[in-house]
Amino acid sequence: MCNAIALHMGDARADPLCKQRAFKNLSRVQAVLMVRHTPYSVIVTYVEDCQQLIVQAVEPAKLTTLVAGKLEMPILLDEYDFKLDDEFARRLGVAMLNLIALGQPNIEKYMNVTQQPIED
Repeated sequence: MCNAIALHMGDARADPLCKQRAFKNLSRVQAVLMVRHTPYSVIVTYVEDCQQLIVQAVEPAKLTTLVAGKLEMPILLDEYDFKLDDEFARRLGVAMLNLIALGQPNIEKYMNVTQQPIED
């Protein structure tokens, strides 16, 4: 898996890439943000052998048949008064990590998150 990630990011050296922390190469992140984008679905994958989370943006139409019949957890924005704030983002992140941990429990040793909403 690490070799595939390295080649995708233009780096043939997989070992250094696997040890690299996310967002170390800020110029690549900035370049991605400056491009005109179409709507995306976001996939978050935990790669245990590299001990890293991989985030991928994919055209929703390409996922339609793949996700049919799979676990779906709608998040209704009106339940949050349409406020996509820090607390919403924190809770969404915790939910994603919890879902990953269901199938890959080894990630739990790295998790130190508050499961409940944090009140002001």
